[in-house]
Amino acid sequence: MVIVETVYFGTVYIAATKAVQADEMPTKSVQVEQWGACLILSGGKKDECLEYAKVLGLSERLVTASFFMSALIGLFTFALMVRWSMLVGWHDTTNWFDDELYEEEERSGARRNGRGDV
Repeated sequence: MVIVETVYFGTVYIAATKAVQADEMPTKSVQVEQWGACLILSGGKKDECLEYAKVLGLSERLVTASFFMSALIGLFTFALMVRWSMLVGWHDTTNWFDDELYEEEERSGARRNGRGDV
C-alpha cells in the first residue's frame, strides 16, 4: 500500500509541476487573460469565473485525494513498523510518569495528615 501511495504522490507532484509550467506557456496566456478579465468584470466574485479557472491548475478531486492519502500514510507506516517492544516501552514510560505523580500525591497527603513517615 505504501508503494502505491508513493507512486500516486509522484504522479500528483509531476502533474502539479506540469500545470505550473503550462500556466507560463504562451498558449495558456489567453485562458489566463479570460479568467482575469472575468474577475475584473464580476467585481472579484470568484464563483462567477469558475469555468475559466478550471484550466489553471489541478482538479479539486486530485488535490483532495492527495490530502487524504497524506493523512493516512502515517497510519499505514505505523501499522507496518510497530513492534511489541515499542508498545511495552510506551507502557513502561507512561507508568513511570504515573508512578512519579502517585508518589508525589502520597507524600503531600502524608504531610497534610500530620504523619511524618514518608
